[in-house]
This record gives sequence, structure tokens and C-alpha cells, in this order.
Amino acid sequence: MIAKSISNFSLALLLATSAWGGPIGDVLRNLESADPSRPETAIPALQNVLQIADKIGDFYLVDLAETELGTIAEGGEADLQVILVRLRKLSELEEPNNFPSNEVADRILSDPAYAYGKKADASNWIQRALAQVQDLFGLNCSRRTAEGLDVKPVGIDPTGVMRVLMYVLLLAGAIVIGWTVYRLVKSRQKKQRQKDARAKGLIEEHEESRTADEWLVLANRLEREGRYRESVRCLYLAILMRLDRARIARFDRTETNWEHLRRILKSEAPSNVPYRDVTLLFDLIWYGDQPASDRDCSQMRSAYETLMQSLREVA
Repeated sequence: MIAKSISNFSLALLLATSAWGGPIGDVLRNLESADPSRPETAIPALQNVLQIADKIGDFYLVDLAETELGTIAEGGEADLQVILVRLRKLSELEEPNNFPSNEVADRILSDPAYAYGKKADASNWIQRALAQVQDLFGLNCSRRTAEGLDVKPVGIDPTGVMRVLMYVLLLAGAIVIGWTVYRLVKSRQKKQRQKDARAKGLIEEHEESRTADEWLVLANRLEREGRYRESVRCLYLAILMRLDRARIARFDRTETNWEHLRRILKSEAPSNVPYRDVTLLFDLIWYGDQPASDRDCSQMRSAYETLMQSLREVA
């Protein structure tokens, strides 16, 4: 409907300058009686605003009037509220001819109700998203004046800042609690796995027939393949098998490594072998999931070779 009215109304009227430039009160009344949806009434009124604004040097008012004229020219409906508020403020002052133009403009611009102008519409999805975030956290602190304008004070509302901090603290607390629960659950699961592994004994049923030499050969192959954890286990079992074959300390596959250690320490096993150290190393790597390396294999192999040397000397 607006576009049709524009087509019937000469665009030349939009660009022409009215010969009338009366006092501010007359311009205000003329604009108040204008219908924003009817260009034939809004355009002359806005042209009068341009004249009076240019006369007093109020360039912000000039910009407002030109913007609304452009809106009408594009087929839109003018928003006259901001201009009306500004003119009402001017009408409360003395006639503009009695004031230097800069002084009038400064007095108008000093009013905080007009310093921020009309609230800008969110022209794209980014602005709309930012506005939603501000509303969510209470950062949109605009207030509506009696004249119907949205005015934003300088700075951020402390209440909104406190709300953001509260959400941050709650989120941090939830993360800490969640991480603590996760660690507790993982720790319980690890202990249960260790308990189950120890309950099964040191070897499986199908491994009972392996001799110390076979465990040693398997350990060498696993070490070459970089499977150090399994190699450490094989070397430790080779030590236990050698002690069992020498009839020094009986091997029982259903018992734990610590039960074997207690029996070894009570036996006549060669004292130059670090049984306690290799037992602890095996326990940490096999049950404690400690990463193994070739150095661990070397330590376990050294203990095995020391045992073999001692057994040969006794024989």
C-alpha cells in the first residue's frame, strides 16, 4: 500500500525543500498531525524538520529526518517517535534564534534520554543471537522511557554480571564434581580388576605345563616385539618356576605373587636375588597397569640370571 502511494506521489516532492520554516512549536504540531503511513502528510512535515534542524545546527536531528525520508522513499513507514521527542525538548527551550546554534545542539545532546537515539533493530542472525544471550544473562539493561524509547545506560548492570559469575561458578562446580565421581568410579573399577586378576592366580590352566625355559623363550620373543608388560610377567614366572624345580619354594598357580614371596623368604633360596624388588615390579606392571619398558625387562632378566648363577654354584 505504501509503495503504491509512493508511485502516485511525485518523488520530486521528497527532494524538494519546503518554503515554510516556522518556529519549533509549529513544526512540532505539524509533525504530530502527520500520518506515518501516508507519505503526503509525513514528507512535508519531515522537510520542515530538516529546515528547523539545519537552522539551529542540530545535525543529529537532520540525520534522523533524512533517514525517515529515505525509509518512505523505499516504500517503508516512517518512525516519527524519536524526532517528536527531540522536537518537544526543543520546544521547551527558547526560540532557536535567541541561542547560538551550537549551544542549542549541545543542550539537546546533553540529555541522556536522546544521547543513544533509537534502538537499532537486529538486522542479521548474529545480532539477534547476541541480543538473546544478553537477555539470558541479564546484560540487556535497556529501559523504556515515558516517550517510548529504549535507552541503554553506559556500562553493564552489576546484577547481570553477578548472574554470569554465578553460572560460571555453578558450571565449574559441576565439572569438578563430575570429574571426582569419574575418578572414583575408575579407581573402583581398577581395584576390582586387580582383585579379579589376583583371584585367578598367576597363570591360566593352559599355561601350567610350561617350563621355566619355555617361559624364558616366550619372554625373549615378547620383548623383541615391544610387548614389555607381558615379557616382564614371563620372566617373573620363569624365576618362580626355577625355584620350584630346584625344590626351594613350591609354585602354586592359585596363589598370589605376595604369597609366593613370603614362602620364598622363608625358604633357603639364594639370598643375592632381589625377590622383593622383582615381586613389586611385577605387581605394579601386571596388576597396577604401570607402563613397562625394556629397562624393566632388563631388571627382571638380571634377577633371573643371578638366580641361575647361584643355583649352578650350589649344584
